[in-house]
Amino acid sequence: TTDDFFFFFIRGERPEVAMQIGKAISLPTFDESSTNLKYIRQKKADLVMAHIAALLPPEYRGFYNDHLTLTAQTVS
Repeated sequence: TTDDFFFFFIRGERPEVAMQIGKAISLPTFDESSTNLKYIRQKKADLVMAHIAALLPPEYRGFYNDHLTLTAQTVS
């Protein structure tokens, strides 16, 4: 509940948050020992954002409207 969230927040703790919007997705595994960790994290964020964009009408998708993952989702 909201009260629980604020209780943790006031104490400086991070509460556990779980949300389900649309179908579950699986992120691909990357070699996290790579020196380009920022690139890997960005790719994962882009994938999540593309899945979220697929739930929106095309006029609200913004940058992710032409994302390859989004295109594959809407075609299949």
